[in-house]
Amino acid sequence: MTLVAAASGYFSSEQLAALSKRGLQFAVVQAPADLSGKNCTVLCLSPGLLSAEADPARWQAAAADAAIIADESMAQADATRISNSWPPAAIAGALHLAAQGVRERRQWRALGELGVALAGERSPQALHALILTGARPLAGCDATGLFLIDKQTGGDGEL
Repeated sequence: MTLVAAASGYFSSEQLAALSKRGLQFAVVQAPADLSGKNCTVLCLSPGLLSAEADPARWQAAAADAAIIADESMAQADATRISNSWPPAAIAGALHLAAQGVRERRQWRALGELGVALAGERSPQALHALILTGARPLAGCDATGLFLIDKQTGGDGEL
């Protein structure tokens, strides 16, 4: 289920019902602080959410790990757009596409962090444990293996 944050009333109850059937769950927000504790994947930024106290930069900071889709009436030229006048299938498609981007960004970040941890580990047992607990779920692997490369020149072996 993908969690989408939006202003109250931005989507009609009929749209919300149709979007719910397409795997989208909605949280109502009115201020950036409302995002605290919610792990929303997408924020629908609409004119009703903007004020002097809640400008786009504050919303961006509050939803730092989420994709932000702006209502087409206020979207910048390079922004991802959405409109509550679109058919539910088009709205769902835009929201799912934005959510997929967030999931991929999160996975790449986790892979990068895991890569740093793996590069710094020298113990074969600890390295194997890192691969089993960290890499397997990210890569979808069923097995892992470590190979020791023995240097013939009298130096230490390498993993």
